[in-house]
Amino acid sequence: MAKVTSVVWLFAAVVVGQALTPSTFLTTIDKARLKSVFEAAFPVNDVINAHYSILGLKMMNIPVPNSQEACKKVTSLVDAKSVSSLYHASGAAKALGSCKVNAANAQAFLGEAIKDTASVADIFSAFFALKNLGLSVDNTKVSKALAEALKKDDSPLSYGYAFLVSAEIGGDVKKMFDSIEDIVAQADEVDEKYLQFEGGLYATALVIDAAYKLSETAKKAPTIPEEKVLKFANYFLSRKHVHQTRSAYHLLSVVKTLTENKYHIPVAVTLASSVAVSQSMSTVQVRVSNLMGAPLGPLTVVADSAKHLRDDAIVLSKKPFSAKDESLYEINFMESKPAPGFYRLTISATPKKADKRLLGTSGAYVEVKVTTQVSIENVEIGIADKDQTTASRTTKLQYPKKAANTFEADSHQKIIMKFQLKDKSSSKSVSAHQTFVKLTNQNTNQEIIFVAQTETSGGYKFDLDVGANAKEFGQLSGKYGMELIVGDAVIENPFSWPLADESQYAKKPEIKHVFREPEKRPPSVVSTVFTALVLLPLAILFICWMKIGANISNFPMSLSAVGFHVCLAGIFGLYYLYFTCLNMFDTVRYLGILAIPTFLFGNRLLSSIAAKRKGEKQDMDSEAANNIKHEKRSREIIDDETLTLLEEAWNDGLRSTKEKEKIKALGVQTNLSTEKIEVWIGNRRAKDRRGGVAPAYSKKKAAVRGPSAYTLFSKQFKQVDDMEAKMLISALAIHSLLFSGCCSMSIGKLNDTVDELQDDRLLALENTIRRLKSQIKNVTNSKVQHKQPVMFYARINRSTFTLQTLSTLVFETVILNIGEHYDKYDGVFVAPWKGIYLFSWTVSIYSSNYAVTELIIEGRSVSKTGDTDTSGGLHSASMTALTTMNRDEHAFIRTTTYGSTHVFYSTSNRPHSSFLGMLVYVEK
Repeated sequence: MAKVTSVVWLFAAVVVGQALTPSTFLTTIDKARLKSVFEAAFPVNDVINAHYSILGLKMMNIPVPNSQEACKKVTSLVDAKSVSSLYHASGAAKALGSCKVNAANAQAFLGEAIKDTASVADIFSAFFALKNLGLSVDNTKVSKALAEALKKDDSPLSYGYAFLVSAEIGGDVKKMFDSIEDIVAQADEVDEKYLQFEGGLYATALVIDAAYKLSETAKKAPTIPEEKVLKFANYFLSRKHVHQTRSAYHLLSVVKTLTENKYHIPVAVTLASSVAVSQSMSTVQVRVSNLMGAPLGPLTVVADSAKHLRDDAIVLSKKPFSAKDESLYEINFMESKPAPGFYRLTISATPKKADKRLLGTSGAYVEVKVTTQVSIENVEIGIADKDQTTASRTTKLQYPKKAANTFEADSHQKIIMKFQLKDKSSSKSVSAHQTFVKLTNQNTNQEIIFVAQTETSGGYKFDLDVGANAKEFGQLSGKYGMELIVGDAVIENPFSWPLADESQYAKKPEIKHVFREPEKRPPSVVSTVFTALVLLPLAILFICWMKIGANISNFPMSLSAVGFHVCLAGIFGLYYLYFTCLNMFDTVRYLGILAIPTFLFGNRLLSSIAAKRKGEKQDMDSEAANNIKHEKRSREIIDDETLTLLEEAWNDGLRSTKEKEKIKALGVQTNLSTEKIEVWIGNRRAKDRRGGVAPAYSKKKAAVRGPSAYTLFSKQFKQVDDMEAKMLISALAIHSLLFSGCCSMSIGKLNDTVDELQDDRLLALENTIRRLKSQIKNVTNSKVQHKQPVMFYARINRSTFTLQTLSTLVFETVILNIGEHYDKYDGVFVAPWKGIYLFSWTVSIYSSNYAVTELIIEGRSVSKTGDTDTSGGLHSASMTALTTMNRDEHAFIRTTTYGSTHVFYSTSNRPHSSFLGMLVYVEK
């Protein structure tokens, strides 16, 4: 049973060694970076950074820059009423050597700080402040207060402080030493390779460093399993890029402790040569050292095995390395003639002089890749019919020559190519990770890339159906350049070979358009006769004016009348120019210019004519009313017999009131006075002017005959002697005649113009229809999208990272994104609708770092959350916000102005930071 147990433990040790041996150390570059972190604290601005920077430089044996100025600054910044300030100032002064802190009443103040109710950190600071200042310390009081404080706070960091105090006090430390195992058991394991305490690098480094210092006081090896020591070492080396002075100092201190202690020294096995191995570079070099890069003494380094990662083939076993110097060893890996590919080289290092302190001496491994040069052979390229009715025509090519002729293929054919890749050293067929065929259009430079497929025989074949892949070419014919691209991680000579030029389609026949021949024009005599007939009414009009006469005495000499007739004459002249030299579009343009003043002047002229006629009508109506009154009055005073006598006298020549004798005789005959007869004569004369005739009266009924239609027309035509009306009628007649003639003369010209106008109108209608369809589609899509839900949920899978103030958090891993309104590349959500939105986010902080974030919508802060507790551990902060957003407004999470940097923690398998949002209500 004991033998079986031993075998199991041995197997476990081998497995642990394989997985846990450190593969890196603090290199010269890492030490230079730590040095720059420490030197960045100068000139001194605060006591804490000065303390750790001075300790770090002293540990690296680097002089402190301007130590006297640093001493003055430290002593001036000390706060005598702060235990922490006194601890850091006294520690910095002690490290400087020739510096002294003057703190009055420090003995009493620090002594009072060591009490049962104080925290472990305060007891630690007060104790070492007294030690640094050279003051007396009551060790019994310190031990008692420390025991009481640990009852209230038993975190690993508190025990780390207690380990350091106990190691300094000495004496019986058994009880405290036994606590090391329990504290180490509280460490968290990450990826089965790292161990760390809650609180991050500072807490982990302080606890492990203090445990080994306490072990030196107890003179016993710490009760830490070897595999855990290796996991702690891997964790420390993974954090070697730290940029904070406190963490940088404790990292350097614990790494130095793990290289100089008497119990455990982890071994680091790293690849010192290039990862690529070939015939020209056949050796593999490894460096075996401690965590600081120092040699471990004479070692026997053996390559236990070299396994191909793809097929697990073992190419060598138990092959020793040869020493190049105290820590560098090499082996000729190509002696075993490995095939190209990636290999894992398992290594063991045994000290020639036994040293039990060394950990991880077996099972360490490095990975290398074997590269080779390849040649391309048996290259054939050609064109074949898709239906295989004819044999394919292929041309053999030799790398790197290009085909002499251009290959032509149409939609009924396909392009074929075959080739083989062979290892130059072994002449065996090899496969490449990248075998592409690129076709480039010679005119547009458009590139289309296809993949060459492997065959069972070990070669490659490229088969392109031109018709089936026309969409890939954008249906674009032309001349294409064909290029073969071969590459792989293990190929030393990747190449890009222009093979040939290929025309995708044959040249199509030229299309010749046949246009309709113009129709024959009529003989010129027809147009001449037609023009004469059109102008004949105009000639008749002028002849009538010459015979009848044109009354121009009543032409109104107003601006509107003159302007209207001038514009009208201009229009007639424009029609003449259209007939002789202008086209329709020029004529319409000029006519539009003349139409405006013609309309204004014509409207004003017609308004004045209408007003004049309305006034004349009112005068005539008033006179007629007066005549009616006189007639009525006459009928009242004159009987029917007397009226008959008066009418007879009127017809006999009673036309003027100057015929006094006749009037007197008529008065004697009718017994009427001279005044009454004169009134009757005036009324009778007014009737004649209105065009009526003398009415016939009877005792029963008076019958009145009105004028006939012809009489009225004649009378009106005689009265319309004003020049405006006659000129207007003449102008309208000429206008109609000339326009008819112009239209008949330009019938051929109008045919072409009408066709062009119809095409333009059809095109405008088609554009309008397309625009309306697009608007209908947009409205439909808007309604559909309006009904779709809007929500997203994203996380951060990155490891620990740092952001400056006012930096946007990008949650790059999208779990849900309905509507695609969240951008994983810039971390911004864009609102698709106006409404109410719900947002929630969570951020995680690890170790003694802090982070404060806020939700930003269009530049305004909606809500904030974060964690500023720097005591250590994993902390999370969450916040939910309900807010309104307008359409196209932006929402994102960013860091606030709190502090200078914000540190976030997350892992790929356990993401701790997330961001979600959703549309709750849409406003109409």
